[in-house]
Amino acid sequence: GVNVPPAVSTVTYLTSAGAPTLVLQHVPPFACDNLEGVRGGVPAGWLSYPCRGKHIAFDGRLLHGAPRQLSRAGDTPAGYLRVSLLVNVWLGYKPMGVDLFPEEELRA
Repeated sequence: GVNVPPAVSTVTYLTSAGAPTLVLQHVPPFACDNLEGVRGGVPAGWLSYPCRGKHIAFDGRLLHGAPRQLSRAGDTPAGYLRVSLLVNVWLGYKPMGVDLFPEEELRA
């Protein structure tokens, strides 16, 4: 398989709880079978802790995720979830398996 990353990735936090977004200054290889291209040192990284209404945007090629292990103790009460809106922007490419949002749902 081939990994086609977005030009821009964004996260908008809808709650103030849960794991932070971790963005690493490392661009993985385009070929998914090239695990050696993922290994190695990472020169820098950024953490963004959830705060309701906070919005971040970054180069979509960079490795990123929300590792629960980096959550701050006491930041997430029992039963409370991290809720965020993720928007990725591709230029000149449409990801496979993506359908338009049903118009009848827009009016609901």
